[in-house]
Amino acid sequence: MSKFYFFAAALCLPIVNYAQVIVDFESFEFPQGQNYWNGNQENGSFTLNGATFTNSNFTFYWNGFSVSALGDTTTPGYENELSAFAGSGVNNSEKFGVYYPSGSITFDVPTQPVSIAVTNTTYAALSMRDGDAYAKKFGSIFGADGEEDGTNGKDWFKLTAIGLDADDEVTNEVAFYLADFRSDDSLQHFILDQWGNMDLSSLGTVHKILFELHSTDNGQFGMNTPAYFAFDNLTFFQSGVGLPQNSSASYAIYPNPAQDVVTLRETNYQTFSLIVSNAQGAVVVERDASQEHKIDVRSLPNGVYFLQMTGTLGTKTERIVVAH
Repeated sequence: MSKFYFFAAALCLPIVNYAQVIVDFESFEFPQGQNYWNGNQENGSFTLNGATFTNSNFTFYWNGFSVSALGDTTTPGYENELSAFAGSGVNNSEKFGVYYPSGSITFDVPTQPVSIAVTNTTYAALSMRDGDAYAKKFGSIFGADGEEDGTNGKDWFKLTAIGLDADDEVTNEVAFYLADFRSDDSLQHFILDQWGNMDLSSLGTVHKILFELHSTDNGQFGMNTPAYFAFDNLTFFQSGVGLPQNSSASYAIYPNPAQDVVTLRETNYQTFSLIVSNAQGAVVVERDASQEHKIDVRSLPNGVYFLQMTGTLGTKTERIVVAH
């Protein structure tokens, strides 16, 4: 595994603070008399808690991100495009987001995504479950046109999140199946009808997140499966700069991501104190350390952690990812 080294600047190093943010849409205000919002031509995109969600609204359609409080789980078709198949937001909350079929979430400062709750929209779920005039019934060997489509019924509907840095370079990709009929065991087949957690921590530090939807049901004009998903509780950390502090502290931290042990070394051979916090801000390790110290992370769940190292030469905070 490659080694990643992080070195502090020689002088006037700012202390980096990380704040956890959860976008749950409950503060979003709908237009009077409506229980949804899918944009308007004057001002489409919207920002919540430091995350900007793109939206384009035209005369007859919209794309990007919308916000909804609709929970109709029985009405098929595009006229019910903004309902969550889970019936509500996460933990029976009122509001959630809906995506269709392209758009981005952007951040003004470096951001470490943690997770996002996702589920199917009712429109997409019922289309996959029952089939319709345009899309096949998942698990069938036939397409909507009645012809064999070559899938042998092993259908799937996949969501992919793509992280981009400030230069629009891809940091990583994460996939999540909203429906999956690939198993030979039919008891393992599912069309997601509840909220699932999509782990975004491996995207690293990003400026933007893109989403893509792919399906086994495709035609000459692209994907036949309705290109929607519902989402809620987007969770991330953002870095902010605190008061400047003179410091010549320098640390090497490796490997990162880590599977079992992380090594920390103060390159000026100074002792230091160490605090490790998880993505929720809870301290999971706290101890004094010598010039070189090893942290056993085998008992820690996968995710993002923050190392705060304080010695005679100053304080430094760095992010690590645990990925078993």
